[in-house]
Amino acid sequence: MFSAYGFPERGMAAFFIPAIVWTVFYTGAASFVPAGLAILVSELFRLRSVFYFLLVGGAVGLASHQLALMMNLVIAFHARPVAFPAAGFVGAYVYWLIAVLSADPGPSPAKADEPQ
Repeated sequence: MFSAYGFPERGMAAFFIPAIVWTVFYTGAASFVPAGLAILVSELFRLRSVFYFLLVGGAVGLASHQLALMMNLVIAFHARPVAFPAAGFVGAYVYWLIAVLSADPGPSPAKADEPQ
């Protein structure tokens, strides 16, 4: 929003804010179902590796970017095709930090030398 010449005019800021909000909501909506499927697969097959989540996050970001290009929704990112997969990497890593690392491992197996 800031430029090298100072603050933008009030009309310019009002023009860009809806576009930014639309892009954020579109990206979240476009990645909701694929991310949910990836989480379901990770829970079914007990995949806990950070590399799985980074791979899936990048793939979801790339798919979201390709969908946006097909629909001509994201004109500003034609020169930056890596922005959506990078956002997918960050989102997947944050999900892994929160969900996988904070998950309860369950009851620990009883040791052989402890009485039952």
